[in-house]
Amino acid sequence: MARYVVSVESPMSQQDAFDFMADLSNFVKWDPGVESSEQVEGDGPGPDSAFDVAVRAAGRTIVLRYHVTEFD
Repeated sequence: MARYVVSVESPMSQQDAFDFMADLSNFVKWDPGVESSEQVEGDGPGPDSAFDVAVRAAGRTIVLRYHVTEFD
């Protein structure tokens, strides 16, 4: 399973930044390659939620399903 770790400075508090990044529907607000992100399982961010994220690649739109299995 892929795991990505990044550190960036932010004017947000640690909790506000976590809440923003944990909600995958926010992908469209910060990743220009994302066309849309829709929650398809669960109720808000957290374990057992899933999101369909549509990205533009190679001249077409590809939908990637993200399943949240851990949340901390």
